[in-house]
Amino acid sequence: FNNISGKNTHFSFINKSLQFTANVTNLQIESLQKPADKPIEINNFNLNGKGITFSNATTKITGDNFALSDNAQRLENIHIEKSSYTGTLVMDIPSVQLSNGSINQMASKGINLKNILLTSPKIKYKSQNNVLLKKADTTVARALKIDHLTMREPQIDLAFGQKEQQKTLSIPYSKGSEIEADDIVVLPAEIKLATLNIKTRKVQLSGIERIYSADEGVDLKLSKIIISKAEDVTKWTAMLNKLDVKNSNGFTFDIKQNKLFLKDININNISLSSGSITKPEQLLGASRNGIISTSEAKFSTKNSIWQLGNVSYDAGALELSLASISYRPSMLRDSFISSHKYQVDYFNFNSANVKLLGFDLNKYFNGHSVIIKRANFLRPLITIYRDKLPPFQEGIKKPLFTEKIKTISVPVSISQIDIDDGKVSYTERNEKNRLEGNLYLTHINGSIANISNRAIQQQDSLSLNFKGLLQNNAPFELKLNESYSSPLYGFKMGLKIEPTSVLFLNPLLEPLSNVKFIAGHIDKFDMYATGNDNTAEGEMKFYYNNLHINLIKNGGLEKPGFLRKRASDFVNFFFIRDNNRSRTGLIYFKRLKDRSFFNYMNKIIFSGVATSVGAKSNSSYRKDISDNKQEK
Repeated sequence: FNNISGKNTHFSFINKSLQFTANVTNLQIESLQKPADKPIEINNFNLNGKGITFSNATTKITGDNFALSDNAQRLENIHIEKSSYTGTLVMDIPSVQLSNGSINQMASKGINLKNILLTSPKIKYKSQNNVLLKKADTTVARALKIDHLTMREPQIDLAFGQKEQQKTLSIPYSKGSEIEADDIVVLPAEIKLATLNIKTRKVQLSGIERIYSADEGVDLKLSKIIISKAEDVTKWTAMLNKLDVKNSNGFTFDIKQNKLFLKDININNISLSSGSITKPEQLLGASRNGIISTSEAKFSTKNSIWQLGNVSYDAGALELSLASISYRPSMLRDSFISSHKYQVDYFNFNSANVKLLGFDLNKYFNGHSVIIKRANFLRPLITIYRDKLPPFQEGIKKPLFTEKIKTISVPVSISQIDIDDGKVSYTERNEKNRLEGNLYLTHINGSIANISNRAIQQQDSLSLNFKGLLQNNAPFELKLNESYSSPLYGFKMGLKIEPTSVLFLNPLLEPLSNVKFIAGHIDKFDMYATGNDNTAEGEMKFYYNNLHINLIKNGGLEKPGFLRKRASDFVNFFFIRDNNRSRTGLIYFKRLKDRSFFNYMNKIIFSGVATSVGAKSNSSYRKDISDNKQEK
């Protein structure tokens, strides 16, 4: 047929399975031919009209104005209703534009549409069986291929499952929002998309128990999407290239009795599937290049609060990085102390720029093990506060370091922890005068090596090696090695302090011991001790000159009387040597097992100080050491 034309014609096609009607205002076809073994060919096709309708057993379509040509098609105010045993779909589309596609492809075995633009569509879908597809639809004889699909400023509401178990996804209207998909292929038993990009301001996802909302932007990029069906099972896979989600109130997740807050969520390069989407612990295992990050996280338990800044985990590099981390008890200090019957340490920790290298998060989730090759902490700060007024709880054994590590319930292996410019602050409040003494270790640099509780060898030991400033004044070096395999967890400890005035110790000694140095200079301080869970012994070279003390009252707040002044003179004359230039002091201490290892270290140090200044004789320690060896 050649030179076909028509105007103002009502067209109607009706048979047993479908009905189609349209009001044609103008029709122009240069030629239409049907070769014997080929589809229909139409040249120079133009069709304009309004009032289009289409319906069959499951689908109903209506529309207003339409303009169709060889390479471009436009339809306005399209309404689509489709129902099946899987669910119902309702779409209202003010404008549909198809471009760069030939009308002849509509009649071919496979329909190939080039570019489709949907403006402000409203899409509602409600699933009856919580599946996208259930059985192969044998009525679909031809494949549908769409090269590019764009939806501008869409409104989408999807609901899956029965009412009691229903899950919904809602994308409300948002100015400038857009959904794009490339290389869409629809087959009877499979749907494929090369890419799917969603950029919108707001999204709401609701499940059985919670509603999650994003109101400050969602940027989603998926690729390699395949939805397939076999028998009664629907499976899908996809690559999550990018997901950036922001919400003004952040996102809160319930984890058992705890809460996890994320200010935003950023995910890249994660393989998804219908089998793994409900098991987050499997996602990283299947995505060796995955990256997960958030600008702020907060983990709250009944007793503690963790806050993390700029958290990022790179599964390919096995690296967890944080711009900051902090820990504190959930109760304020005074409330925390008053809630305990006995003495307790109020502990806080924070650090900048933390990196965990060689950290396999997949093994943590699936094997419940913590494996880290190297950890770096920049400017970590530990603050400890203890009030000595409550009674001390006696009789509860405090384990040594390696003994404690071996009791950790999950497998742990940390090869090394590096500390850069750290600080430790210990504050103790006197039970009588209620004054506070402070011990500071500042500018700490060093490492902790070989933290492990599995596959321990005979020679394995925990190692600590630190340098820093004592009371932000005296340079010191501490070395400690503690055995994992020794029955009594034997250890070796060395401590050096560079020459300095002893007056720097007064802020600690005055409020807690009512002792004040009025003169004295350390020429050398070098000690070495070996010990275990029972006893420690060693030697100290504590050389000093012009050492004098005063016994004070109430930390120095009250003026000492005549007797206290005379007592100071008595102690300086009979018990404290003014000078020690060569005498080596012995170290011996029998551990108080209901005290911490830090208390043990302190007692070891001061046992050597006591013999060095003359408050304790070396001969008494020699007898204790001899008796201890005989007991062994």
